[in-house]
Amino acid sequence: MGKTNGDTGSHPDFWNDPVHQNHFETDMDGLKNADTIVMLLPAGLAAHMEAGASFGFGKKMILIGEVEKPETLYLMFDERYPDIESFLETI
Repeated sequence: MGKTNGDTGSHPDFWNDPVHQNHFETDMDGLKNADTIVMLLPAGLAAHMEAGASFGFGKKMILIGEVEKPETLYLMFDERYPDIESFLETI
């Protein structure tokens, strides 16, 4: 594999570790089998990557929380709520 960017932590062979591969496959299966994806802000990079994958899978997308730095890709979310209380009022 070529040069990579990304912190692999203390694991010397992150990219080829079967434990990490299994975790990835489990995460992706969860996203593929979900009806709706909810992202609660603030969220990290992995959550944002999962949101992008979920959008690609055609999932209903809900965003809860204030976006600190608006980007056009946040428009992938079908529903947006400023806080948890606002979201809970809808269910």
